[in-house]
Amino acid sequence: SWNLVWKLYLTHRGIARPCLLETYHDERFAVAEKIAYISAKLTGQPQSGSVSIGGDMQRELQYVCDKHGPFFTGIGIEYPPSFLSLDDGQNPDIAIRPGARAPDGRLNPSNPLVDDGPTRLLDLFTAAPRFHILVFTGIPSRNHRALERLAELLAMPEMYLDTFRNPRVSTRELFDFALIVPAIEDPKREKCELLDTLGVCYVDDVRGGDRDGLYARYGIDIEEGAVLIVRPDGIIGCWEALGSAFEHENYFASFLAHRDGGT
Repeated sequence: SWNLVWKLYLTHRGIARPCLLETYHDERFAVAEKIAYISAKLTGQPQSGSVSIGGDMQRELQYVCDKHGPFFTGIGIEYPPSFLSLDDGQNPDIAIRPGARAPDGRLNPSNPLVDDGPTRLLDLFTAAPRFHILVFTGIPSRNHRALERLAELLAMPEMYLDTFRNPRVSTRELFDFALIVPAIEDPKREKCELLDTLGVCYVDDVRGGDRDGLYARYGIDIEEGAVLIVRPDGIIGCWEALGSAFEHENYFASFLAHRDGGT
């Protein structure tokens, strides 16, 4: 299970504290219980006779498959709130809550002459045990001050990502960043210090309609934006408002080891 692999890797290398590995049981035990329940429902069907189309057995099987289909594929798995899936309940409008799998969607690089062309969000999530920090910029001209402040925080040596730097792994190996601009905005229209700091910017692709855009799928306000942290296993770790991102007690402090060996 990828849920276990990345936790073992970070703990074994001293990048994370033991409490991270302990979350494996808490998260996967509930999943195992549900698998056992679904299996019991399926195997508890009568074994004699055939599954006739429209019959009671066929309808029961169809009901179980329809109800638990996303769970079968792993897309519908959700983990309970914890320090690893931090849900403070203060964002009632978001469509996907921490503990759920991050939805996929199309993205267009802001500079197609340099980049490879359209891609998908999940293609940016490499198999490496790396946290993905998605900065949904909202309207850059509206959020210019918040974006500049975020750029300053990321550039500061004492900034918390640098606090967790490990001698055996660089900050860039542990964290990656992607800026996602609404399709109605041109990221090159206004200079943004955050773009210079990170150098990775994409435009939300909504060619398939509003529901196909990442802002809509995640329930992010297209004007205000948000910062979203995705765990190495593709599960949403936490949401932060764009204007206050990284300024308070941060998400990573609860399980990553500090550079100085402290907790």
